[in-house]
Amino acid sequence: MVNFGCIPLIAMSPAAKNIFSTLLNPPKVLQTCDKSFRDWRGFADVLGITGDANGIITSSLDPTAAIFDILKTRKERVTFEHLVKALEKIDRWDVLDDASDILEKDGKVYLERLEKVNAPEVDAMIDSKMLTYDDVVRLESGQPMQTYDAFLLFAEEDSSFADEIIENLERRGNLRLCTRDRDLISRGERFEPEVLMELISERCTRLIVVLSPNFIKSPVNTFLMDFGQTTGLHERRRKIVPVLYQDCKIPIQMRHTVMLHYNRMGMYNFWERFRNCIRTVSPAVVCDSRNYPSREEVPSRVPSIVPEMCPEADGEVLDEITPGGAPGQVTPRKKSFFRFAKRKNEKRDDSVVQLPSLSGLDDLGEINTQEMVRKPRGTGVAKKIKALVLRS
Repeated sequence: MVNFGCIPLIAMSPAAKNIFSTLLNPPKVLQTCDKSFRDWRGFADVLGITGDANGIITSSLDPTAAIFDILKTRKERVTFEHLVKALEKIDRWDVLDDASDILEKDGKVYLERLEKVNAPEVDAMIDSKMLTYDDVVRLESGQPMQTYDAFLLFAEEDSSFADEIIENLERRGNLRLCTRDRDLISRGERFEPEVLMELISERCTRLIVVLSPNFIKSPVNTFLMDFGQTTGLHERRRKIVPVLYQDCKIPIQMRHTVMLHYNRMGMYNFWERFRNCIRTVSPAVVCDSRNYPSREEVPSRVPSIVPEMCPEADGEVLDEITPGGAPGQVTPRKKSFFRFAKRKNEKRDDSVVQLPSLSGLDDLGEINTQEMVRKPRGTGVAKKIKALVLRS
């Protein structure tokens, strides 16, 4: 049996919160003997939530979830025992019966993590790398530090939506998320933003930013958002996944970024698109479409060129064009060269005037140069004669 007096409210899972909301949100007509409401109104009254906070709860679509959000902001520690006593006082034993097993399980998970953290000290360098509860568990089994698909950055007032994200992406979408309240180990010797920066840059592939008016008001959140964007630019990859939860003034660095809109989830499958924005593809499954043949495979794939295809390419020319290759075998690029040479030779006129040898330069005067100049430009006879005259 877990002692609920030492289990804080942050250890409660989304499943347990869902049971509380489902059973306490509907209004109850019958009251208790001391005239207390038996729904969320009596639950909030027993827990000492009064004043302006009641207006926030009343305007919320999920009053019970709003009560939990307010309890998290209290300086005094709220435990599972406070919740159990509040349910007993408003005679809601049905809620206690349905949620007791899940609360028991959540308490055991919290205590197991707490015991892992209080284990004997390890090497100082390794200990400085342990940032989350998962790191401690993996360290004992000889595994490297835990990596995450995404770090979930949100305002404390939007924790109910954060729980919804965890439920759909982590429990149903098979993704591993990291949050500050649930996963981060309390380390008095290090500044918390420094730990978060290390997690975001080195251990988390993506950074989920839940934009809302409360998020914009937090200097720490805006700083970490800027840091995540800078990290993505430095690593040349997509880092931030912005989600517009409530209408607010979009930060200037996010105005030209495609983001997910929570209030438009009826237009498309919001959670499926959300999961696809976070998922990454393993390099092992990426296929290279440039399936170039190796040097050893080229002779077997390219048909050999017989001498008849290029009569002017004797053995010496072939050796010069294909150094180190077998006679009669060339690469695809050199094959196209020979085909171009063959087509060029086919267009030549059979009446091409033969040039004299160097030993017969004295007889150049007997050659009708005008007739040779009128030949098609493709023969190049005029240029060759001009070069010979200049050399003489």
